Amino acid sequence: MTAFAAFLGDKVERYIELRRSLGYAFNKQAGTLRAIVRYVEFCQPGSPPPGQKALDFVPSFGGAANSRAVRHGVLRRFYEFPVSRSH
Repeated sequence: MTAFAAFLGDKVERYIELRRSLGYAFNKQAGTLRAIVRYVEFCQPGSPPPGQKALDFVPSFGGAANSRAVRHGVLRRFYEFPVSRSH
């Protein structure tokens, strides 16, 4: 796993933990976020920009426009989460 993918994976897990601690079930959204970590690792490992990879990820599974919009919303809220490495 690349350093960036490991960093992203750690951030995803902390974000999921935070959302669940606030009382959200956050199961489907957690699956979407974990899928982007796999996507980042699989597609050109170690080559940011991460923002572009997120945009490429949204339509990567196809599906209805509504499901792509939901996936985009999950990622947008995640990317607004602070990047701090401290716990």
